[in-house]
Amino acid sequence: PHPYDAAVGTHRPERHAVRLDPALTGELRVGDRIGLPLPGYGEVVAVIERVETSPFGSRSVHGSLEGEGGVHALTLTQGRTAVFGRITTPEGNFLLEGGGGAASIHFDDLDQLIDPDRTDERVPPTDEEPA
Repeated sequence: PHPYDAAVGTHRPERHAVRLDPALTGELRVGDRIGLPLPGYGEVVAVIERVETSPFGSRSVHGSLEGEGGVHALTLTQGRTAVFGRITTPEGNFLLEGGGGAASIHFDDLDQLIDPDRTDERVPPTDEEPA
């Protein structure tokens, strides 16, 4: 089954459902404002600063959060069947995923699982012959 066929919260219980107009990214223009409710954070408002359309027909809108001095951003990309987004806030990052007018949004805590004091390089032992 497709991941969006399952109820919101089945895969990640902390996901929160949001209604999303499928025509949303097609209607947004530079200078428009968009508000999105973030779970545990409240609503953020972003001002659209750039709009791009790919040769394949997907459309991306990029903006910055009001009151954050351009440091925190919003990116929404809509294709024929799905929409994806990333919102950066002072509290962390949020991801939006969905399609067909329904989407879910959740806190992206994966960067908190990385220990910046440890390397992720995998160096082969020097005493072994190469394969």
